[in-house]
Amino acid sequence: MDLRHELHALEQDPQIVVSVEFLGRGSCQACIGDISHGYREIGKLNSFSAAVEWLQAKARQNYPESQYVQHLRRSDEVVSTSHSASV
Repeated sequence: MDLRHELHALEQDPQIVVSVEFLGRGSCQACIGDISHGYREIGKLNSFSAAVEWLQAKARQNYPESQYVQHLRRSDEVVSTSHSASV
């Protein structure tokens, strides 16, 4: 997974507002929310990859109908289909 690409995809979703702030020593603060309500959840993670994974999980949980989560579902289906075909 290209983490910067995933973060960029999250940032491009019009329904979701995200940010990742580097705190030092590898830790990050990740925030996710929307225009109407501001940041709904804030997490302190021990790495950039953990921050992006946390944002993905929170997007799936809180914004299941967003463009980004729909994109994730399509990607999951492609991976699942190609894995089934190779087994």
